[in-house]
Amino acid sequence: MKAKSGYALVLEWGSRLGLVLVVTAFLVYLIGLLPSPMGMAEIDRYWGLPLADFVAATGIPTGPGSWITMMGTGYGLAASWAVLFSLVALFAYAAIAVPTILDRDYIYAVFIVLELALMCAAMAGWLGA
Repeated sequence: MKAKSGYALVLEWGSRLGLVLVVTAFLVYLIGLLPSPMGMAEIDRYWGLPLADFVAATGIPTGPGSWITMMGTGYGLAASWAVLFSLVALFAYAAIAVPTILDRDYIYAVFIVLELALMCAAMAGWLGA
């Protein structure tokens, strides 16, 4: 039972903190406190383009970890907090792994560890195209 309450606690506070950080980063992007790869006036020009055309026209990098290369920009800051916000579920699962092992619920612990491994593989871009 400890594990389930730890999961809920991490999920609740992580979601709250993540939401605040994402909104703050987006406001920094909107206000223009950091440089942006494109101005707000330019977004209309690129909005309806297919992804390949958008990337070619703007030069914004894509792929796993590409947001790291843009950390000095408003876009990169907003994307980084969105990435960290998505890690809340990973941390919540990690919060239940140890209590589950300590409670000697090994079958459940195996599923938790497998889920953590699957989430990490997906986040690393090792699954799918």
